[in-house]
Amino acid sequence: MDNIPLANVKQLVNALPAKQNLQLIAVTHSTNNGWMYAGRMISFKPSEGLVHLTRDIVKSCTGEKKPSLPDGAVAEQFDGSGIDGRLSYLDVSDPLVCESWTAFEKAMCHVSRELNPTSHKTNATVLTSTDKDFYLISVQAPFLSFNRRRVFFGKTTFREIKEDENILTFSPRLDAIVFQEKMVFFSSQGSSFFVSNSAMLKRARETASIVAKMGIVSNIDEFMKAVEVPRNAHWLLAVDAKRLEKIAKDKTRKHVSEVFGLKYSGGRFSTETRGEIASLLKVLGKRGMLDVVENIPVEVSGSGAWKPEA
Repeated sequence: MDNIPLANVKQLVNALPAKQNLQLIAVTHSTNNGWMYAGRMISFKPSEGLVHLTRDIVKSCTGEKKPSLPDGAVAEQFDGSGIDGRLSYLDVSDPLVCESWTAFEKAMCHVSRELNPTSHKTNATVLTSTDKDFYLISVQAPFLSFNRRRVFFGKTTFREIKEDENILTFSPRLDAIVFQEKMVFFSSQGSSFFVSNSAMLKRARETASIVAKMGIVSNIDEFMKAVEVPRNAHWLLAVDAKRLEKIAKDKTRKHVSEVFGLKYSGGRFSTETRGEIASLLKVLGKRGMLDVVENIPVEVSGSGAWKPEA
């Protein structure tokens, strides 16, 4: 899949002030029984408050206000690394998110009239248009909690906040944007809003099964058992068809074993211990790289294509 230039995202955000009837929706979700989202419309008085919030988001994304998104950045295919500051994306039809996306769209089209917007489960806000051709998502609890403290506001004379009143607070930070059938994630919070651990585990099992059938690991049972560990499952998300095609070559496997000190014999990586399996999964999942200056293998949180600075 082609990567998504950040310029495309900025172009969308720049067009926001011209759009009318923007809606702010509080969203809850739970993975206990599958994905569940519930939205509640929030009105502003005066209505200019929503306009000001939208402008802050625009300034944050276009660099007029910190924090801003880096110029020239691109969103790369989501690989489970969850590195804040690194953009990633998924198609809404991707198996990792198709179930959650369906539930989310349904919730946005049928806004709940019963949801208590001050519920502690309300952990995100969504800004969208009346035709719902985009969604700007901030995964932050919007309601302030005072832990039974008395709160007053004002300039020189202060009025106490009543017990039945609530205070909303919004940050211009975006965690995800959905537009043109794509989800673009700006943080791990953004990806976890749509990608569940169970979905990642399912994908990891499928990839591990392919690796096992290739006959390149010594102990298939132990290898498959290790994939059930969430951390290991996350690593395998970075393994795609091209990577599997390369690792299928004996020459490539020998080189990998030499660089990273992996036990290798008879065309198979040794997967007899948890340590051996974890090391192999790191390499397969792009968590092991070669430091070309020191010429030594190093562990990294995730990897993207190298882009020289202009």
